[in-house]
Amino acid sequence: LKSSGQYQKRFDQEKQKIAELMRNPPAVVGLAKAQEIRIWPLEASIPETLPESLLRQAASVEMPRISRELIFIDGTDKEELNAAKAIAEKRPDSRIVLVNGSIGEASRTLNRRIFFDQGGSLTRLFGIHATPAILFNGTDGPSGMEFPPQEVQSVLSNPL
Repeated sequence: LKSSGQYQKRFDQEKQKIAELMRNPPAVVGLAKAQEIRIWPLEASIPETLPESLLRQAASVEMPRISRELIFIDGTDKEELNAAKAIAEKRPDSRIVLVNGSIGEASRTLNRRIFFDQGGSLTRLFGIHATPAILFNGTDGPSGMEFPPQEVQSVLSNPL
């Protein structure tokens, strides 16, 4: 394969595939666009396979505060990009997490570092069903909120 050039050709093809996946990871499936505001408390997931004594102990542990607000958006939706930009300008310490779209394009549009929820692990863990969504430290502990992107100003005017 090396002498015929096939090895290098296949190597280059795989390298291009990986580079494309880095620029445009596969979208998180099953998420809708938020139609109404939904707020829920974040709860630590506890494997039910633990022994009873450990389950009781684990249930009494409070969910730790999150270190930074996380904003989950679909990077292919202009309204959601604008909502994320408005939130990030008011709360510069927040992190933006894409569930769909190009990391590079979103980073250029929002002029900041962008993260991606690869495989939907974070959306599943935190119970996100629609975007945009924001995870924040509420008065009663860590919480999540989904909201229609056109209502971003009402989200910004209410302290989270």
